[in-house]
Amino acid sequence: MQAEPHFSWLREFVVPVLFTLLGGALGFVTSQLRDELKERRAKKSFLRAIGMELDTLSVQLSNSLETVKESIKKISDGANTGPALAAAWRTSVFTAQVGNLRDLADPLLIEVLHFYSDLASLDQVVEKVNVLGAEFDHANVVSGAKDSLRPRLLSRLRGLGVKVSDLDERIRNLRTKLPHAM
Repeated sequence: MQAEPHFSWLREFVVPVLFTLLGGALGFVTSQLRDELKERRAKKSFLRAIGMELDTLSVQLSNSLETVKESIKKISDGANTGPALAAAWRTSVFTAQVGNLRDLADPLLIEVLHFYSDLASLDQVVEKVNVLGAEFDHANVVSGAKDSLRPRLLSRLRGLGVKVSDLDERIRNLRTKLPHAM
């Protein structure tokens, strides 16, 4: 006669539940570690790409500063046409990639965000110079309107030059903190 199998809570229920919980916990911890490593790589890649973009922006800002200086000289020397400046900054890496970062609570990332925010405000300054330059172009020489606008235009151009120079200096400081390109 064979013994009837009996139900064992330990063998039939507790052991499978423990292994299921252990497997779930191990899977959760593994996925968290993998996500953390992936985020670190993404952040490092982002900062490296931003560094390369800042190198390009620095060249753009240097060229813009030269254009502003030339405009100041021409207006100071009595030119009758105002400047028409273009502001098309190459920021596609920042624009496209900042949304891919999960955590922006890093001082370096915050500094990068502040820089790009200030760079965006440069467009408003350029627009104001262009509006005043167009007004200067259309002003009447005989009535003296051009001569009355000249100091305001020079002041705005000097302000733009200071802002561009400041942003270029900030790029140089920021670039020293960013990883170098491979």
